[in-house]
Amino acid sequence: MGIAVLGSLASLAYRLHLDVPAGTSPEASAAVEDSLATASAVLEPGDPLLVQAQQAFTDGMQITTVVAAAVLLVGAAVAWRKIPANRTAVLVEHGG
Repeated sequence: MGIAVLGSLASLAYRLHLDVPAGTSPEASAAVEDSLATASAVLEPGDPLLVQAQQAFTDGMQITTVVAAAVLLVGAAVAWRKIPANRTAVLVEHGG
């Protein structure tokens, strides 16, 4: 479930950082709004709209990575605080 949430966050951040200029063809606009992979398949390398989509994707991944790192740190802090460190080992001798 965590990966799905992070994927949704990455997709949302990508779309929020995407700024499709007015006058863009409906096909190109739909491709860019769908995903970077679709935009790359439709647009020519070096197209300003593709460059902008690549930047939006990078921004979205950076945001997602920061959120994932924060969740990881919170989880580590909770585990460190809640799991006792002074466990005693119990040795069991087997007769043989």
